[in-house]
Amino acid sequence: MYAAAWPVTLPDRVVMGGVFKTADRGQTWQRLPFPGNYVYGVTVDPDDPDVVYATAWHHGVFRSPDGGQTWERLGGANFGWPHRVIPPASGTAPGAESRSSGRTSSTCPR
Repeated sequence: MYAAAWPVTLPDRVVMGGVFKTADRGQTWQRLPFPGNYVYGVTVDPDDPDVVYATAWHHGVFRSPDGGQTWERLGGANFGWPHRVIPPASGTAPGAESRSSGRTSSTCPR
């Protein structure tokens, strides 16, 4: 299971945001090496559970082919507030949706 998070300031520390992963039903979480702290959403590819998509504030849409260990920025979702990746239908490219602008981009390459 994956989770998206924004940073939070606590009285004694700042907890960084990013993409997190658990393999034990949420008992422990690992922060993955994602290139941003303000993450809106994480989507697992329905055809391949190792492929993960994440959306980041003013950074666009990212794809990981290896369960979140490495990430590449995808083109096509060139708006600052992509909130979620729409899982691709088999053989098609994923799309990204922005709640603030109501725009949907379907040109993210697979």
